[in-house]
Amino acid sequence: MEKKKINVVQYDSNWPKIFKMQAEEIKKALGENVIKIHHVGSTSVPGLCAKPTIDIMCVVKDLKTVTKPLEGIGYMGKGELNLPLRMFFKKKTPNDINIQVLEETKNILKDWISNYNKNDYYRWAITLKNTGELVGGIDIILIL
Repeated sequence: MEKKKINVVQYDSNWPKIFKMQAEEIKKALGENVIKIHHVGSTSVPGLCAKPTIDIMCVVKDLKTVTKPLEGIGYMGKGELNLPLRMFFKKKTPNDINIQVLEETKNILKDWISNYNKNDYYRWAITLKNTGELVGGIDIILIL
């Protein structure tokens, strides 16, 4: 396994300014879809040594519409990275920028409730691995 060097540096008072500039750019690109933008991770803690990467969490109304606008301002989409219901983006700069975009929970619940009685929305069952025998069912929602 290849070892990856992690560069941890002294706190930089420019990190909040970089976040603010990026947040304004993200807000402009996503417009009314944005609910809230947060500076998260170690660079958001004043005085803390950190990797010089600005981590941003952006809460939106509609997750399905964020990729094109964010790519338009230089972010590269990374997909869900095995964490459903969120999208990840990265921008290479002297202080790399990572964005985690989440859809507002009430919209997810509203979608789930509105689709609860649709039979084609749930297609999972429990089967025994060796025999394939059906032993039960599970209702699982697919967010489309």
